Amino acid sequence: MDETHGRPGKSRSRLFVIPAAILLVLITALQAGFMVFTQNLPQTRKIPATPADGIVALTGGAKRIRDAMDLLARGHARRLLISGVYPHTSLTELMRNYKGYNAYFKCCVDLDYKAQNTIGNALETRRWADKYKLKSLIVVTSAYHMPRSLLELHHVLPRTILLPYPVLPGKKLPGSWLANPFTQRVLFFEYLKYILARIRLRLFAPVPGSGS
Repeated sequence: MDETHGRPGKSRSRLFVIPAAILLVLITALQAGFMVFTQNLPQTRKIPATPADGIVALTGGAKRIRDAMDLLARGHARRLLISGVYPHTSLTELMRNYKGYNAYFKCCVDLDYKAQNTIGNALETRRWADKYKLKSLIVVTSAYHMPRSLLELHHVLPRTILLPYPVLPGKKLPGSWLANPFTQRVLFFEYLKYILARIRLRLFAPVPGSGS
């Protein structure tokens, strides 16, 4: 009789233990993945050995545009796309903010006002690369944003050579940058976005070139 009354209690305890164990495994896996993600972020950068056909700068920081303009001015590509430009930012304003590059802005820079996120950056980059028949691109964005950017770009441009040129605080990332709580928060949310992007591309994304 006692055993009969004891069984429902054991069943109820298992209902709590099993989800808790699964949650613990997921949290541990998430933490381990985050450490791998941060350790694999670009720590330094180097200029590509040979010129590329084009450069794409994903907006989100003034240094991204300046680094991309510098690459263009030094002859590392023949054309530059600045993707995700704020709608009210004109070419004249950019020329005023980035002095010394006026000739390059006039001849060789295209502005994308449509992209509002990394997915949009990739789609607009594909249209631009197809228009100018570009087979290799230097990708300029922040170091922490580079993995997800390359993931999205590679999906829509699987046959294009992508050369990362990460924007860093200095010549290389400082060793103590992960000790900053704000930086840790930014990196963790970027890691979650990267994981979600991988899942989306694996399960739901259409085949590139399908007309979507």
